[in-house]
Amino acid sequence: MSIALRALLRAVVLSWAMVPVLLACTSGEAAGQSSSPSVGSSQRIGDIVIEGAQRSDPASIVLHIPLRIGDRFDEEKMDQALKNLHATGRFDDVALLRRGRDLVVVVKEAPVVNRIAFEGNKAVKDAILESETSLVPLQPLTKVRVNRDVERLLQLYRRYGRFAASIRPRIIRLEENRVNLVYEIHEGKRTKIRRITFLGNDSFPRRKLLERLYSRQARFYRILGRSTYYEAERFAADRQVLENFYREQGFARMRVVGASAELSQDRKSFVLTMSIEEGKRYRMRNITLTTPIEEIDKEAMLRLLTRQKVRRGKLLRSSRIENARTRLLERLGEQGLLFVKIEVAPQLDTEEGEADLTFSIARASPQQVAQIEIVGNSHTLERIIRREISLSPGDALQTLKIRQSVRRLQRLGYFETVEPEIVETSDPQRVIVRFHVKERPTGKIEAGVGYSTQEKFFGQFSFGESNFRGRGQKFDLVGTFSKNTQKTSVTYGQRYLGRQPLNPSATLSITNQEKRSGDSYGQLSVQVNSGIALEIGGDWVNSWNAQYKFDIIKDADVLLSPIAQADIDRCPCHELAAGYAFTYSSLDDAANPNKGQWFRFRQTFADFGTTSQYVRTEARYVYYQPFIKGSILKFDALIGNVSSLGKPLRITDRYRNKIRGFQLYGTGAQDAGTAVGNDSFAKTSLDFSFPVGLPKEVGIRGFLFIEAALPFGLSLPSPLAEDINYEEDYTVRASWGGGILWTTPIGPLQFTFARTIAKASGDVPQFFSFNIGTSF
Repeated sequence: MSIALRALLRAVVLSWAMVPVLLACTSGEAAGQSSSPSVGSSQRIGDIVIEGAQRSDPASIVLHIPLRIGDRFDEEKMDQALKNLHATGRFDDVALLRRGRDLVVVVKEAPVVNRIAFEGNKAVKDAILESETSLVPLQPLTKVRVNRDVERLLQLYRRYGRFAASIRPRIIRLEENRVNLVYEIHEGKRTKIRRITFLGNDSFPRRKLLERLYSRQARFYRILGRSTYYEAERFAADRQVLENFYREQGFARMRVVGASAELSQDRKSFVLTMSIEEGKRYRMRNITLTTPIEEIDKEAMLRLLTRQKVRRGKLLRSSRIENARTRLLERLGEQGLLFVKIEVAPQLDTEEGEADLTFSIARASPQQVAQIEIVGNSHTLERIIRREISLSPGDALQTLKIRQSVRRLQRLGYFETVEPEIVETSDPQRVIVRFHVKERPTGKIEAGVGYSTQEKFFGQFSFGESNFRGRGQKFDLVGTFSKNTQKTSVTYGQRYLGRQPLNPSATLSITNQEKRSGDSYGQLSVQVNSGIALEIGGDWVNSWNAQYKFDIIKDADVLLSPIAQADIDRCPCHELAAGYAFTYSSLDDAANPNKGQWFRFRQTFADFGTTSQYVRTEARYVYYQPFIKGSILKFDALIGNVSSLGKPLRITDRYRNKIRGFQLYGTGAQDAGTAVGNDSFAKTSLDFSFPVGLPKEVGIRGFLFIEAALPFGLSLPSPLAEDINYEEDYTVRASWGGGILWTTPIGPLQFTFARTIAKASGDVPQFFSFNIGTSF
């Protein structure tokens, strides 16, 4: 082998022998500079050094590091230490370095929040925004927390229907690593509902379905309320409302298979779409009742179902079945069978569109109420709700008492819905009764102006709260001002007096009545009323009241009627009266009834040594019945009499009731141009109101009427009885006509056109009248 070849081989062998040495040196140098040592390093940690900490205790930082002095350097544990320190939210940046045998932890502390402020918000108050943010003063500020709070605030604005809202956080740096955080908010306009569409609605027109929803399409006449703005919760409720409507119309298997809300590109409006599967419409066919309880008369129960319109050929309405079930429970409870359960099993014949119903009545093992829970009451105090519930913990569970409790809560007027729920516990003999309530606004502030043919131009304002501070207290302040009348009244009331539901109330009113056509004088009156009302069972209420009234006569005519002059000679007048009333109501809605009956009988006694001494007796009956296509038939009848208890009756004590088709005070006994009224009055009317084709929420309906009245009787003391030429003719006054009724925020506005059918000599007809509200 040549010398050159041997030298080449020696160089190759030497170079390969140096490779491990070079690699070891290179690895050691890199280990001194890298923040992540190689896995499996044999060196151990000599010390843990914390750098950059100012407010944080180094010992607390070490607690988040899963390595200790003497441990071997471990890449996975160092990665975990980085995650742990970032998760504390106290640092903007963290790094772990290996410096010789030391583990160095370098931290950059997050600034501390000094103050949080909101700018540009008007629709949502600061307190509400603060409740949605997780960052508070004296906490470290990190980008993650700020971004999370911005998203929460945007979600809040979307719940308010403001999907175009934008929020930009601005950080103002202060000394000592402190910052002020300002959320700059552009609320944008509320996102309206441009259109609501339905797919698959073959049985009902779109217009009819729209009337059932809480959500409304934005239109120029819908300027009040929030229904035209999109809210996800309301849209979810619309879905349930639509299903309930269909089931009420006999579509037992109807489903809303899809509900979507599509936001426009400019984020200013929504298009809502509901996809419907209607299914068949079912009518009832065979009705059977089964029970092993011998005391139950099956035939009597079936007859009761028939009276509840649960019979062949009738639509399978969900409310009809539930009302029949409730009526059965009430009847069985009256017979002493308190612990029973009723199950209704419908068998649907999809081919014929008919349903066979089986009512199964069986004994139910008594279950004990372990607890009563109230859910959803953010304003109403829990004790106000609990006192209306007929059950208490420890009582036996009775379905009838639960339904009574629901009815009592609904009558308060504080809640839109009241839904009971029975929750099973680990003990099968004990249950939790849970009442889900959805509160409604109970305050009102209203103001407006109007015009009537009697009062001319007038203004009206009212401020009230029927559930003041959630305590069940009522407060109302009402004022009306016109050319002839100025009246202010203040009313306070509450549901309970002590522990009894007596509904105590008190009203103070001051009325300044100027002289009007048919009057001989004006009058200033101050009146105080107080009363209580007690539910005496079912739909009956017994009320008692007392009142004091002080009157001053003013602006009297020079040439007065003798009757008016007698009133002036007795004034100023003091009247102290007390009375009682029995009232029955089965109306479906006290404010805007569509169905049901209302009856009241009352008597008022004025005496007690005051100026006025009389007894007034009145009875009134009103009946509402729904008719075809949203129309309503109303029958109203009134009869009353006032009789002297010693002193002569005043003009204001008698009946001078308004009859449509005649001027105010345009009927009844007259004396020298003064309407002196009559001792007795009877009136009856039949009204037929109907929709006029406009959307329901516009509040405009048409009506037709026919009305008849009979004012009669005039008792006068001597010598007035000898001087007044009054002959009792018992002439019935009658009229017919129609008009427009518009329900406005300041009261019902009514245009009435009427023609007289029958009248007496001296009566003053009136073809057109225009009135608003019920104050005059």
